[in-house]
Amino acid sequence: MLKKPTIVLTIIGLVMMINLLHNPLGLFSAKGVINQLGWQSWIAGSIIKAHQDGIFSTGTFTNIWIPKKMKAPKARAYNANKYRKGQFNIKTKKGRGVWSTYKSAIRWPNTLYEIVDVSIFKITGKPQNLFWLHKTIAGLFLVFSLLIFLRWTWDEFGIINFILTSFAILTCHWLMVLASYAGFDIWLNIIPVAAGLWLFKKKRKFFNPSNYWHILAYGICSIFLNATRHYAHVPVVSFSLLIPIVYYEKLSLSNWKKISSKIVIVGLGAIIGFLISFSIHFLMIYSIRGNLERTLDFFKFKFLHRTSGDLDENLHNFSRLVDKAHGAGFMDVMKRYWNEKPILAFLNLKHITWMFILSTPSVFIPSLFSKSTIKMSKYRKLFLATLISFIGAISFFYIFKSHAYLHVHLDYIVLCTPFILFFVLYYVEFIKVLVQKLKTTLNKNTIEA
Repeated sequence: MLKKPTIVLTIIGLVMMINLLHNPLGLFSAKGVINQLGWQSWIAGSIIKAHQDGIFSTGTFTNIWIPKKMKAPKARAYNANKYRKGQFNIKTKKGRGVWSTYKSAIRWPNTLYEIVDVSIFKITGKPQNLFWLHKTIAGLFLVFSLLIFLRWTWDEFGIINFILTSFAILTCHWLMVLASYAGFDIWLNIIPVAAGLWLFKKKRKFFNPSNYWHILAYGICSIFLNATRHYAHVPVVSFSLLIPIVYYEKLSLSNWKKISSKIVIVGLGAIIGFLISFSIHFLMIYSIRGNLERTLDFFKFKFLHRTSGDLDENLHNFSRLVDKAHGAGFMDVMKRYWNEKPILAFLNLKHITWMFILSTPSVFIPSLFSKSTIKMSKYRKLFLATLISFIGAISFFYIFKSHAYLHVHLDYIVLCTPFILFFVLYYVEFIKVLVQKLKTTLNKNTIEA
């Protein structure tokens, strides 16, 4: 058995990057996933504007140029095609069209792609189609995050779990297609829990009671980086911050004070991180809107538009599907995801939920496991980690009901980051439980015979 997984991790990382960029075996289809051209158009529009007016011409918001009398779908293709052809000098004078700016989130990663694109243009002196480079950058961040998680998996559970989890990642089209889109940057959902688990395991002193400020900083940085990308995934990441604490702390009544204090501190850090992000966003919108009332109305509309949908019908007219999304309840949302697209291989949310529920007796009935209290403790903690990540994903569907109902082509990714990663780990351990119990039973019957 390999003692150092560095070589194997490097190979896995290279395979991931090849899958993300080229899909050589045709394992993944973008069918049922958000159209890449549509997503790239926002990157393209922002980069074109950065070339014309400067990188921070509209803060860090994303932009798309909509020519006069052109509908949004064609405008998206227009921006993407202009960028691909290196035509950065499109005529954007007033009267020829309008810049549509996405102001619902700060979108800091997009600024990174703008800086890279403009810098290369200044060095080479000619416009280029760098979609491949932007996707490579997004892919590298994603792969780096996943490799941290896989390294922790190897150290904690061994090579079998590592191989099967790697295989699950490599065959998950939501991770290998949608998560790699530049500008979507789903790695920000994975890196907090992956880094947290690695730090708790390798640097235990980092989270000692005397270093509680480290836990506070962990919560602040994780949520700040995520909230400045997209608010909707903040509940998912917030729950995932609890996993390293629950997994590595001794779960007992005598240790409850220590556990609860760490949970409170990381929660406080998450709140601070969110408030910092929101404050920056608020000031950016205030500078555009010009007064407090219009700024508050903006945030109220954006929040209700994605959650309850309780909007003034006289002010806003939407398509039939959007109106239906605004009136959707939590169960309406879950019905749209329950029997629909597979999340992992052929398994959809219904399959995975029932598999998870049916495995729970093995956690609470010791006779189904072994006499090893150490293994039992680790197994239960992995169950709790999986449960917490599942609750985090479901919290998104509960809070952002309207968004989830409307964006079925997009929001499945919430179930993959990080719930599916923990589910695969947990289920491999569950199968080990069944195999061990079967071996024990067979050996006992053989001896008795």
